[in-house]
Amino acid sequence: MVVEPAGLTTLAAATTQHPDVCPPRRAGARLVPALTVLYHPDLERVGERAVLADLALRDAVALSRMEPYFGPPGAARCAPLGDTHLSRKPLRIIALPDGRIRLDPAEGRSRVAVDGAPLEGSRDLSRDEVTRGAVIELADRVVLLLHMTDPSPPEPGERLGLVGDNDLLERTRRDVRRVADLGVAVLLRGETGTGKELVARAIHEAGDRRNQPFVAVNMAAVPPSLAAAELFGAERGSYTGAVRSRPGYFGLAEGGTLFLDEIGEAPPRRTGDAPAGPRGG
Repeated sequence: MVVEPAGLTTLAAATTQHPDVCPPRRAGARLVPALTVLYHPDLERVGERAVLADLALRDAVALSRMEPYFGPPGAARCAPLGDTHLSRKPLRIIALPDGRIRLDPAEGRSRVAVDGAPLEGSRDLSRDEVTRGAVIELADRVVLLLHMTDPSPPEPGERLGLVGDNDLLERTRRDVRRVADLGVAVLLRGETGTGKELVARAIHEAGDRRNQPFVAVNMAAVPPSLAAAELFGAERGSYTGAVRSRPGYFGLAEGGTLFLDEIGEAPPRRTGDAPAGPRGG
C-alpha cells in the first residue's frame, strides 16, 4: 500500500504543502524545548505549557511541584504544577550539545518514568527523541510531554475548531485561512483518522461559504452501481428502486462545500466523470 504524505493542496495552480516541503517559518522563529501537560488531576490544566526558551543558557531547569510555571499558550497568568504528591526536590533538565537533553532525578523522591521506563539515574535524550516527544510521568499523577515548539505567539484568529497548540497545528491553521476564500478545489491528504474532515470543515467555516451547506461523503461506502445517482442525482424511474427524484450530493452541497472523504478508495469509474463541484476535499 502506498502511504500518502499528510498535507493540503489547492488544485488550481496555487500552493502545495506537505511535511517534507514546508514553507519558511515566520521571521525569527526557532524551535525551543517545552513541557506540555498531557494529564493532571485538575483536568482543566491539560494542554498547559512551560516553554524552556532559555534552557541552553542555564545550568538546568528544575521540574517539581513548585516550578516551572505552566499556562495555556499565549496566556499571561501561569502556575506551577502544584500537585501535593509531587516532590519539592526537582528533576533537573539540562541542555547538552547537539540538541540533546539530560534528565537528572538528583535527590527527587517522586517516581519518574520516561517513555514508560522508570528513571533510575540520569538519562540523555537524543535530538530525535526530543523532536519526536518524550513522555515524562511524575509520581503516577502528572504526565508531561517534553518536545520542541515555536515560542512565538500564535497568529491572531479563531482556532477553527482544531483542538491543540503546537507548531504543526498552527501551520495547518495558517494554511486553512490561506485557502478558505479561494474558489478552487482543495485536496487533503493523510491517513484514515488523521482529521481530514475536521480540516475540511475548518476551511468551510473560515470562508465565505460558511452559511451554506457542508456535506461530507464517504466515497468508500458508495456502491459503484449507484455512484452516479448518489453523487449527481437521478430522476424518478431512472433505475430500479428510484421511486422519486433526488438531487445527489453535489446538489445538496450547492453553494457550499462538498467533502469527498476516502476518494482514493473510489474506483476510477466513480471519479473519472465527476464535474467541477462546489468544493471537494
